Amino acid sequence: MQKLRKCKEACPYHAIAKIAVPCEENCPVNAITKGEHGVATIDYNKCISCGCCVAACPFGAVLERSQVVDILGALKSRRTVVAITAPALVGQFNAPFSKLVTAMKKLGFSRVVEVAHGADKTAKEEADELRDRMDRGDSFMTTSCCPAYIQTVRRHMPEMLPHISDTPTPMHYTGEMVKSANPKALTVFVGPCVAKRREAMEDSCVDYIMTFEELASLFDAADINPAECEDTVIKDNASAEGRGFAVNSGVAAAVKAALGEGGQNVRIACIDGTGKSEIARMRSYAKNGGPFDLLEVMTCTGGCINGAGVIKRDAKAREDLLKFVSDSKHLIPEEK
Repeated sequence: MQKLRKCKEACPYHAIAKIAVPCEENCPVNAITKGEHGVATIDYNKCISCGCCVAACPFGAVLERSQVVDILGALKSRRTVVAITAPALVGQFNAPFSKLVTAMKKLGFSRVVEVAHGADKTAKEEADELRDRMDRGDSFMTTSCCPAYIQTVRRHMPEMLPHISDTPTPMHYTGEMVKSANPKALTVFVGPCVAKRREAMEDSCVDYIMTFEELASLFDAADINPAECEDTVIKDNASAEGRGFAVNSGVAAAVKAALGEGGQNVRIACIDGTGKSEIARMRSYAKNGGPFDLLEVMTCTGGCINGAGVIKRDAKAREDLLKFVSDSKHLIPEEK
């Protein structure tokens, strides 16, 4: 590749050209290469399942292995099937969460539980863990919620392993809550993230994964318009901080809030989107530390709301989610 670049730059006739392939250009870990015949291949030993190639491909040529058929089979069975929904769901369908719950129940889901409840527990547990790590003199801790980041560390940055929080993710905690109440229930994570498929393979609390795009296809097939559905009364609302996990800096803010008064002096920083330069920066942090105590890492720029499985990545989707967050109660009640 280096030789090709030198020839291209030196040729006065522009006879040598490099044709960029979007999936190859957007892969943060060089897992995709184009062969001599122009066909892109994925090295699964390097792949972190982030979905950047899926989002970047203008032809829809990169596909995830879907579990929709299995989910439909479960919904048609007599088993209890519970949807655990990521906060980023709000803003994707031009309907409030209360209507989306009704729409999903029309599909056959027995219950709909916000993953933000699990996020509340993750924030509290990570706050306790951060406090313990700071007391023992650790240089910093990173969050553990992004599965693509975890795969990046495992496959490409093992020096960062000691800094990753040991706290389970919101998806795990929410699935665990559902399974504790009904061990026979099937759990379906509904979210924006394709990397969650890999995480679910290692988590007995989550049975299936479905993206927002796949949910939209089920609504279309069943002729369900969420905006026209009745409102379901939400009796057990999650916190603003838990719902804020979907946007960049939201996880760090939730952990800091969970620390209470002890979090006032905690320094936080965020990696907003993981690319080659960010990976190099994190390697430096692992070696030399950084000007922070807690480092939030989001593989998708802007946060989970811009995951590879979303329907909309526009400002309106973010605006709707942030309004959902602002209308929610706080994890730690504010002083009056």
